[in-house]
Amino acid sequence: MDNKKTPVQKGQNKFSAGRKHRFTDILLYNKKGETRVFLILSFLIPFILIWIMFSHFEVHPFGDKQILVTDLWHQYFPFFKEEHDKLQNLSSLLYSWNTGMGTNFLSVMSYYAASPLNLLAVFFPMEYSRDAMTLFLTIKIGCAGLFFAIFLKHTFKRNDISIVGFSLLYALCSYIMGYYWNLIWIDTVALLPLVVLGTILIVREGKYKLYAVSLALSLIANFYIGLFTCIFTVMVFAAASIIKWQGIKGTFIRLGQIAGATVIGLGMGAFILIPAYLALQLTNSVDNQFPQMISFYEPWLKMISNVIGYHEPTAKEGLPNFYCGMFAVILLGVFLINKKIKIREKIITVLYLSFIIVSCNMNILNYIWHGFHFTNMIPYRFSFIFSFILVAAAYRAFTVITEDIQIFDILALSAMTFIIALVAYRDQTEKALIYSIITCFVYTAVMFIYERKIINKNIMRYLICAVCTVEMGINAYNGVSTVTTTTYSIYPKNNEEIQALIDYTERNDGGFYRTELTSTYTINDPALYGFKGVSQFSSTANVSVTRYLESLGLMASAAGNRYYYTQSTPIINAFLNIKYLMAHDGYSGDETYLDEISSEGTVKLYKNNAYLPIGFAADKSIMNYIGESKEQVENQNELFRLATGLDENVFTAVSIKDVGHKGLNVVKQSVGNYSYQYNKPEDGSDDCYVKYNYTVPDDGPVYAVFFFDNTNGFQVKKDGVTVHSFGNQKYKNVAALGNFKAGDVITLYSNVEKEKSGSGKVFVYQANEELLRQGIEKLSKGGIAVSDYSDTEIKGTFTAENDSVFYTSIPYDGGWKVYIDGEEAEVTPLKNAVVCVPVTAGSHEIRFKYCPPGFAAGAAITVGSVIVFAAIWILEKKYRKKVKTLNCETEKSDAES
Repeated sequence: MDNKKTPVQKGQNKFSAGRKHRFTDILLYNKKGETRVFLILSFLIPFILIWIMFSHFEVHPFGDKQILVTDLWHQYFPFFKEEHDKLQNLSSLLYSWNTGMGTNFLSVMSYYAASPLNLLAVFFPMEYSRDAMTLFLTIKIGCAGLFFAIFLKHTFKRNDISIVGFSLLYALCSYIMGYYWNLIWIDTVALLPLVVLGTILIVREGKYKLYAVSLALSLIANFYIGLFTCIFTVMVFAAASIIKWQGIKGTFIRLGQIAGATVIGLGMGAFILIPAYLALQLTNSVDNQFPQMISFYEPWLKMISNVIGYHEPTAKEGLPNFYCGMFAVILLGVFLINKKIKIREKIITVLYLSFIIVSCNMNILNYIWHGFHFTNMIPYRFSFIFSFILVAAAYRAFTVITEDIQIFDILALSAMTFIIALVAYRDQTEKALIYSIITCFVYTAVMFIYERKIINKNIMRYLICAVCTVEMGINAYNGVSTVTTTTYSIYPKNNEEIQALIDYTERNDGGFYRTELTSTYTINDPALYGFKGVSQFSSTANVSVTRYLESLGLMASAAGNRYYYTQSTPIINAFLNIKYLMAHDGYSGDETYLDEISSEGTVKLYKNNAYLPIGFAADKSIMNYIGESKEQVENQNELFRLATGLDENVFTAVSIKDVGHKGLNVVKQSVGNYSYQYNKPEDGSDDCYVKYNYTVPDDGPVYAVFFFDNTNGFQVKKDGVTVHSFGNQKYKNVAALGNFKAGDVITLYSNVEKEKSGSGKVFVYQANEELLRQGIEKLSKGGIAVSDYSDTEIKGTFTAENDSVFYTSIPYDGGWKVYIDGEEAEVTPLKNAVVCVPVTAGSHEIRFKYCPPGFAAGAAITVGSVIVFAAIWILEKKYRKKVKTLNCETEKSDAES
């Protein structure tokens, strides 16, 4: 009998031969019998630590708090909720009517909601969307630890408790703990170790699969942070090629392999990357100017000092988040002096760390790293690469001294502690400095007693891991404390009432229409509450749409990537297809054109009685609209005149009756435009305000533009009594003040910060109701009667009395095709902002069909890339099997002979 072990038995030291493997065996051991326990711990410990911190800060379900803050409140969750709703209803992910009047949702997802984990939202009820998002965040942080541990295991050929400790230094570093509320970034940060490992495997062994797949996932999850990964990949390939030099020929072979794998990785993500790139060409960011002069942001020592811990991480503005554990910092000393580490490794590591620091501090490099763009808050978004390099170099040093530690290594640890104390003592708090030094001493002490052989290697590793766990647990606490929380139970505001009113409109109106709120809660209320609306705040916002709406008097900012609705004029409501308005406080600033039809609690629902559908036949002269008047109401007058052919202005300005400013010298620069300077009142009071009085000429609603520097909104008063207060007017807009009687004296009043100077703009208007009704009636005759619509299609009929332009309030981005009577029509956008189509007189069928620009080509490239990737993999396996068979036959032949 042959006593040799079969291949199944070889290496199966953890499995019992001859029986089925238990699930626990499969979970805890790989096919080679190597334990997976340390990889599992690398995921579980950061995952559990972050949940412990959330529990401490009473994050739901442990209390009435939530992680939604800043842009996570205004952007990320509303878009996630929209995606969640689409997944559960199996509707198209290509387009959404619930944001920005209609938006290429694939481009929104590419930046905000493309995390593969988001697909799991389909298993969560909608009311638990926020809990699902929180869970996904903690999974991502756990994966950052797991993937870094995998990187360490395969790069340094280690599989012990030490990879757990060092993975914690990356998973809970200050970058992740300061920016975790930017959870849209964390997928790609977590995947970075796999991309780097994949790069190393190409250089070492020519293995490409991990690199191609992880690169594709990184870019799909978030193309923006994926850009940093791509830049760093070039750096890693260069470093790995130099460290493991294979000659010029070998290096060029590896270069060809990584180039091919990169093309495949990019190709697999092309279905979302190409549409995202094309969508970005329509944003404000394309207008950025390259810096003309080199400048630096911070003193160098101050920037470097942020490598120490026990302080608040940067969450919005501040120094780059470099901190990733004090052990990583002091091990750099060992890395630099230990002779077993190659000089070329040391030079490259120091150069790369220095390059990241310089990139953070120099305006030109910072601009290039951020995709030729200067960020709005949240600086140094690529600084997680510094943490990766530092922790990886530290582990390299640790593996060396673990096998052969010398007293000089202990001296290096001590010297780095002293150096970092000198660097940081001026720029960091005393508490942060002391605690960081104590932590360094603890790490040094553990390594010293190991060097003295008081403890063995295994105990030393477990002690180091324990100290890393405590240190990074404290950093996790500091991170959650700094980022803060908000209240779970009040978000979204009046949600039950608003959902009931949305249901009411859907039950009673089956057509296509838009709804809005009279005042904003977030800047993406349509996506948050789930209605077809106007408002949008997104880095992918179409700048032409933003400028168009800004010119007409909506709250908007091209640089701020936003436009959002607050109750405005009947022209705005008509031309933007707004049929219903909901008011959180029940207040309507326009009882003439809005009829109250329902209410829930304090929320009232109004129906627009001067409504126009999403598209209508307008006079051809509408294409002559310029909209460049600095006064937004004048632009509305112009648009209305050109669309209707009625050569009169709807809005006329109301003259000022008198003023009553106090504490200010106000100077009129031109009609409606003012400058002011602080002038302390003679009565010694602290009063400081502007006050404009008007006599209302006719019964009806009054509209105004009121925008002053250094104010926090304004009040509308009638006979000295406040009628309504408007919050902070961050951007100039046209607001509906309320309905008044002829002869009423109304006052626009606003407190101004003391000892400040600035400028302001005040215009008050009333509408010619007869003219407005006449124009609306004329345009509505050519309005579309929608017969059917979906996320990507609208069908209907309309009648044009004359050769006209079919004007729509559908944003133009090049993705809409329009068919009239079955024939494709030429789209001629107005101001490059909204879809318009020339039409002939008569009755027509019209169909709008949407596909994101670049999606068809991108999807084809993705399919092709996946096929190529699979084919190469299959051929490679067949080739290896054939070679193995030939080798076996050769061995058998040799044995027989």
